[in-house]
Amino acid sequence: MTLTGQITSTFRVEVRGSGSPLIFLPDLACSGQVWEDTLQTYCLRHECHVLHVAGFADETPANAVPFLETIKEELAAYIKENSLTAPVIVGHSVGGFIGMWLAADHPYLVSSLVLIDTFPFYAGAGNKPDATPESGKLAGEQMLRNYASPPVPDYEATAESAKRLLVSRPDHVARVVLWRRVSDRQTMGRVFYELLSTDLRARMADVIAPTLVIGVWAGKRDFAGRTKEQAEHVFYEQYARTPNWRLIMMDDVRHFVMLDDPEALVRATESFLENLQICSA
Repeated sequence: MTLTGQITSTFRVEVRGSGSPLIFLPDLACSGQVWEDTLQTYCLRHECHVLHVAGFADETPANAVPFLETIKEELAAYIKENSLTAPVIVGHSVGGFIGMWLAADHPYLVSSLVLIDTFPFYAGAGNKPDATPESGKLAGEQMLRNYASPPVPDYEATAESAKRLLVSRPDHVARVVLWRRVSDRQTMGRVFYELLSTDLRARMADVIAPTLVIGVWAGKRDFAGRTKEQAEHVFYEQYARTPNWRLIMMDDVRHFVMLDDPEALVRATESFLENLQICSA
């Protein structure tokens, strides 16, 4: 059964299942439906709170500025107001970034984190490892300008081609591309700007929640030409200050792990959570 949860200025929530709470945060320009193939299993053991973010996919945009920080604070309020006890945050990319920020600012609201192909400082996670928040801000300002202007066919075609490289299963490619097409352009520009200009690497020292980071290699190999060792190095460098974390690299899936191999994602998550329970027993 699906219940309509609370609606805030930056997201609405669907609640399914029963048990210990999991909160799911999607990537930029993605519907909360991206978790659908995993929820069938997660909901057997957990109360699943699925966020649908304003301006993503076909959700009504919000006027919140800053946007990501507002989501973070409204999510903290949502957890408190609904008396969610030690929820696990499962975040994909931008969703994972919000989750780690929440855990740094409100460490006792979150029991653990599952972060899927996400980084504390996006500007330095690509081909510019020496990026700074200042240089990231400049790149973000360019993205703001790009998305504030009418769509440019060549730019849109390139962006959609890049999106297709993030999904392996052909039956899911069209969904991901469609979600991007119907996402609010100003929201996408705002998220790019805030993501590129915000550096959480030092703040990861404040994340006391045990953290599972799930990285992917196939997408980075094909998209950026990286070796597996190079891809792993970026994760270890970015999460260096995190007190209690581990990395799992999935070799045969791309960025959208929950679409490419939902069973593997559920297995990794449940194994991580079960080990935490054993260690705390």
